Amino acid sequence: FMMKNWLTVRMRPQTAFMDLYAKHTDPEVARDVLNGVLAEYERVSQEDIGASENYAFQFIMEQSDEIKDRILTIERALNRYNRCSVLSNRIEEAELELVVLEQRYLPKWPAVVETKERIRILHDQFSEELEKVLASSEEEQQFWEDNFEVAPDAPREDVIDAQLKLVDSRSNLLQKDLRSE
Repeated sequence: FMMKNWLTVRMRPQTAFMDLYAKHTDPEVARDVLNGVLAEYERVSQEDIGASENYAFQFIMEQSDEIKDRILTIERALNRYNRCSVLSNRIEEAELELVVLEQRYLPKWPAVVETKERIRILHDQFSEELEKVLASSEEEQQFWEDNFEVAPDAPREDVIDAQLKLVDSRSNLLQKDLRSE
């Protein structure tokens, strides 16, 4: 407590510097007091730096874990939609094939009838896969509740077309999220 009267500290305005002054009748004691204060200041500063480095490291590790979890979640969702996307491509190919056949043949032509039946089967498979996606994730259920709008009395083909478009949009969105993570 006695040293408190021997030491003066002044901060320099608008800088990070400070001036330390020691007053004592013995100059060596004044020097020792200043050296002791500086040594303690350095020790405390190093502890603060060590603590802040540890905090920064912990923060980075926590953020890294959160990013890993988010990436895994996105990859799982993309995997769920993978089969739907494959079926979507097969439906699109079959529908293009049907357009070509209908331009050349009458509706009862065997190839036209077979292609229409294949499209119906693909639609059924797509609906089943989409149900699996929705049953496996609350997040996906919420996404579909928020984004899927079709009139209640819409024909089945219109519902399937709207679902195909939303599956494509959702897959693209998930891929974009994965790239950004």
